[in-house]
Amino acid sequence: RSFERLADTLCHQDAVGRLEKACDRWIYFCLCFALDFDAQQKSGFIYSYSIFQAEYSRNLIFERGAVMQRLFDEIPDRNRSKLDLTRLKVVFGKKSRPTCRAGSKPPRLQVDLKTPVYPSTILNVHFGPLAIKMYTKGENVLRIEAVAHNTKAFKCPRSIFNFPLIVSQLGDMVDRFLKHLHCTDISLIDNSTLEELSQPAVLGKVRLGGLDLNKLRVQSVFQAIIQLGARPRGFKVSDLAQRVDRLLPGTTYTVRMAAYDLRKLRAKNLVTKLIKSRIYVPQPKGLRIMVGHLTLREKVLKPLLDHFGHLKHGRKSGRSRLEK
Repeated sequence: RSFERLADTLCHQDAVGRLEKACDRWIYFCLCFALDFDAQQKSGFIYSYSIFQAEYSRNLIFERGAVMQRLFDEIPDRNRSKLDLTRLKVVFGKKSRPTCRAGSKPPRLQVDLKTPVYPSTILNVHFGPLAIKMYTKGENVLRIEAVAHNTKAFKCPRSIFNFPLIVSQLGDMVDRFLKHLHCTDISLIDNSTLEELSQPAVLGKVRLGGLDLNKLRVQSVFQAIIQLGARPRGFKVSDLAQRVDRLLPGTTYTVRMAAYDLRKLRAKNLVTKLIKSRIYVPQPKGLRIMVGHLTLREKVLKPLLDHFGHLKHGRKSGRSRLEK
């Protein structure tokens, strides 16, 4: 808990002074790159610090490691297409996690290199210079990390005085990704939603048509928004046009078509446009509706209709009834 309180103080502006003093103590008394200490005092030479890379992590502790492993192994399988995952890394351990919590053991005072004790699944999602990483650590810890390989992506000065701002934005990345993962993993759609989506709507003073859920274009737009919704900074119209154009081979999906579809989605409160920007963010309820519709169509309706076309009607033969 003391480390948690220490980490929480890094989000406050008061932490900048302590962090700067720690850097000064290391630079001036350990390295002294430019001048010695007396020459620095005479000339007024000082160092300034910038933040180029940063990481923020959050640990979820489970009582049983086997429950954590089973839960986390199912997340990539169910959300591989939703998050557009191209590669998944698995590190195999030499033994499985116990089903019950093991007793405490004394620490071993040695350093050795060998196969990890427990298997670990590493989930990496990259957004340019930003990335989200999820993996299991130890027996019962699930860690979520937000990594900024270049803090210039946050579009703020990289001086040490903006360290609390950078840390808070990394924390927002973790919160937004977990919320997106929750909305896509647990989706829902009620009875009246399908009828409401197909009805006309009004955005401002403009009357727009409904969404035809049977069209491949609308389904591809849903799938593209689900993939782009995990981005920490949202997405633009051009991003949606490129993603849908990739999902619809043989057709041309332009930026104008993407803007028109986004207006329809905004009228249905599925997508929100940030104030004074060109960035779009999907609503949590909208994500559940889009994922629910695609799951219902791909996992229920299509297999049912495909199987219905191959059903054999009539009485079974006496041999089959006897064997049964």
